[in-house]
Amino acid sequence: INPIVEYNFDFGGGFEFRPGVSVRRTNAEGEAFSGAVSNTLYSAFARAEYAVGNWRFIAGLRGDQFETPNKGFLSPQVILTNKVSRDLFVRASYGRATRSSLLFETFINVLNTPTGPSGFLRSNFLGNKDLELIVVDNIEIGLRRGVTKKISLDVDLFYTSYSPVIVPTVTGVRLPTPTSLLTTDLGPIAIGTTYRQYGGTLSLYANLDERLKLTASVTVQDLTDITTERQVTKVLPGGVIDIESEPTPEKATLRFDIPRVMALLVADYRPLPFLELHLDANFTLQQTLTINTFVEPKYLDLPSQVVLNLVAGCEVVPGVKVFLNGRNLLASEQRQFAATDRLSRMILAGVNAQF
Repeated sequence: INPIVEYNFDFGGGFEFRPGVSVRRTNAEGEAFSGAVSNTLYSAFARAEYAVGNWRFIAGLRGDQFETPNKGFLSPQVILTNKVSRDLFVRASYGRATRSSLLFETFINVLNTPTGPSGFLRSNFLGNKDLELIVVDNIEIGLRRGVTKKISLDVDLFYTSYSPVIVPTVTGVRLPTPTSLLTTDLGPIAIGTTYRQYGGTLSLYANLDERLKLTASVTVQDLTDITTERQVTKVLPGGVIDIESEPTPEKATLRFDIPRVMALLVADYRPLPFLELHLDANFTLQQTLTINTFVEPKYLDLPSQVVLNLVAGCEVVPGVKVFLNGRNLLASEQRQFAATDRLSRMILAGVNAQF
């Protein structure tokens, strides 16, 4: 549920002002939550725009109030553009945004789950309703240069920081009693560290004629590592926790890897007045995701791959089109990114009619 109300005031002279409010409610239900849960975000925002000569200035401010956790946040945005000449356009922007933790991280409530080598230990998986808000800062600088009347180049440099990072950990240990087993409480915490992603994108846009349009881009990027520390309790033979020993700290480097190189090609071609073809192909370089480095490093390797999609549409009579949609035609049968589903070939056909 996400109602939004906004209104644009045009004061003339190149100045516009747009205030607004919105409410966003998210609901979920399932065994992991022991029932139904929800979270609501209340927002008020305003955006001012002023154009003078070849310059354009945009400034925005957004205020968010979260139901859970009961916290508020102000997010600014600044954009500056300049049309230096007919063939050169430059831009720069800074923005800050925030979000709360996921419903799963906030409300999970799974109790008394058997764990341990013989299943004689118990674990409670508990959400954290007071996690820190996640703050994302983004800086972009770019330019567009017209090479010819039909071809232009874009260059974009970007930097993004993301903090804090939410990770699962042991939040408490309940000692055994005559009526209960040793129980460990597990849940998410926010660690005061920051992900930093940076890179650049080179894009080419070509409107070769009325029948053929091409877009091609290459992105080179990287993501910094983060180092975390946890307290490790000594475990005796047989999987029994030594509750009398002092926990010892262990450090680990965690890396949620991204492809260092990504490429995209999009083509729209109309060979005949009634026939349209749309092709997009994307390439991702090999990725290695570090899953766990506290005990023994484990890695998930995702090889380089190309994903090819093609859509063909034909207008058989005015207002009626038949289409054929092919997804992942090369059938790589692997994940495109670490936490996504495996890709499979898919062929869809349909009819679109307008009356």
